[in-house]
Amino acid sequence: MNLFLSTEARTILSFASIEAFKKECAGILLGYRTPRPIIVRLAIHFQTAERRFTEVIFPKKSEQFKKLTAELPTSDMDVLGTFHSHQSWGSKRYEP
Repeated sequence: MNLFLSTEARTILSFASIEAFKKECAGILLGYRTPRPIIVRLAIHFQTAERRFTEVIFPKKSEQFKKLTAELPTSDMDVLGTFHSHQSWGSKRYEP
């Protein structure tokens, strides 16, 4: 699978990860499905997600948001899926 991640989406993913660090972050990805590549234009992080050190629980409103995004007449982007981070924690620490 080929994936293009826009500068905007990459920036949002980075800030969401930094904001939640040492716990995980989560959100949805918006963009376009093309034969090749999948284009991620925007990432929206869930501020109300229940964050833990080894997992994140999506807020109940996340399904409502996905539905609303799909129904917006001015939106030309699709909900591509979700994202979450994997932070270094305990025995699962990243070692360069």
